[in-house]
Amino acid sequence: MTVATMREQIKSDLVIVGTIYDTQIDAAILSALRQLRIRKFWFLETLADLTLASGANSLTLPTNFAAPDTFDIISGGSRFTDGDSFDFLSLENLRAKYWTSNPVTTGTPVACAVSNRTLYFSHIANQEYTIPAIYSAKDVGTLAAGDTSIWFDDGYDVVRSMAQYIFKRDSQGYTSSEEDGSMVTNYMSALGRQHERFEGSR
Repeated sequence: MTVATMREQIKSDLVIVGTIYDTQIDAAILSALRQLRIRKFWFLETLADLTLASGANSLTLPTNFAAPDTFDIISGGSRFTDGDSFDFLSLENLRAKYWTSNPVTTGTPVACAVSNRTLYFSHIANQEYTIPAIYSAKDVGTLAAGDTSIWFDDGYDVVRSMAQYIFKRDSQGYTSSEEDGSMVTNYMSALGRQHERFEGSR
């Protein structure tokens, strides 16, 4: 499944012949994917071991990072998790609680926060640390017609219905209806139920 094949499916749904609307439909697909970036579903879940370098109190998150789930820290051969000696906070709370000296205290980090694709820590690391992370992934870069998306399998119906709604809303000669919006809502709700079943089975 690629952007081009989804475009052809939308054209079939709307009985569009020819290529006059191809650019607008592709733009609608990409717009739908951008709006879905912060969503959390089982098929977006990604595990990665990040590295906090000695002498640093932040690291750059992977390029496919979309939204955080959990961050742990490996220290002294043990794993510490959120609520168990390693807290995941807002950046405001991290600064207020731990960044009270200048420079920030050096030691073993006991908390972290995410802001603008950077993971910040409570302390300047006194050694190198492994940070096991679970996060929701996104597509990297701008997709071309021949590219696929992380959403084009389990999330296909949501993307297609949303792109169709956006196309009809924004394109001259078409008008989005309440039925189009309901279709997006219904597919999103169905995906949410699938997610709940998947999470409940773990």
